[in-house]
Amino acid sequence: MFRKQSPVRKKAKAKPRRFVLDPSKRMLLKQLAFGVGLFTFVGILLAGVWYGTRIDRLTLTTVTAAGGETINSERVVVVAKEPLSGTYVGIIPRAFAWFYPAEDIYNVLKSIPRMKDPQITRVSGTELSITYDEYVPYALWCDEAETDQCLFFDNAGYAFGEAPRLTGGALIRYRTIGTKPAVGQTIASAEHINHMKTFIDLIKKGNRFEIAAVETDTAGDVFYIVSSGGEFKASLRDDPAVVYDNLLTIIEDKNFTDIQPGAFQYIDLRFGNKVYVKKEETVASTTASTTDGLSQ
Repeated sequence: MFRKQSPVRKKAKAKPRRFVLDPSKRMLLKQLAFGVGLFTFVGILLAGVWYGTRIDRLTLTTVTAAGGETINSERVVVVAKEPLSGTYVGIIPRAFAWFYPAEDIYNVLKSIPRMKDPQITRVSGTELSITYDEYVPYALWCDEAETDQCLFFDNAGYAFGEAPRLTGGALIRYRTIGTKPAVGQTIASAEHINHMKTFIDLIKKGNRFEIAAVETDTAGDVFYIVSSGGEFKASLRDDPAVVYDNLLTIIEDKNFTDIQPGAFQYIDLRFGNKVYVKKEETVASTTASTTDGLSQ
């Protein structure tokens, strides 16, 4: 008779053999799986950025410009569009409305002569609006007394650009002794600019002398050069109206009837109501009567 096989032994014989993966291989497979997943995620992300930043309704294609009097708005548009070309790191277009290069556009606009305070506004996803003011030349800032190389500056004293070679006396030439002209710099404080402007306007109103140039030094003195010859010496510390009154008193004095444009070297007004006049090789002095009633 055959022996009956034990059920326990039969079960043990049918049990499959377990396969154990080497720990180093397991780690390698995990790294491969992570790498494939990361690569896929980055690829999907880049594709999304690529196509998402090229949507027509978020691409700046229109630029408008308005402002100023002599600056050509069409030129402003052309200059403003230059920074919108190209891409960031080869992926995101610079014309993408959410990340357009506003600072770069501002800098190129400031390079346009006479451009003042450009304002850049994103009107929509496809349009930029640019408004601006214009610097108006008030006078010339020159390095030397006799030179054609000067800068324009406005009535606030701000030098905003190089001036072409100008002839005639349409603009007064200013010179700052000890300070070289430079674009972007201020020739003097607003207070001093207004001080000199007031005195020049009073001279012009008197219709007797014409100021062709102005020089200032670091000590606070100012020298007004008369177009026909001679100069007025004054101080920026004194009220220009009082200085003019002192000058008016002298030129209207019967003892100084010969004070005419080109007939004197200087009139020094820096010492209050004590005025010095130099004619040729002699120096005359007198005390000017002022508004406070001081006698002559």
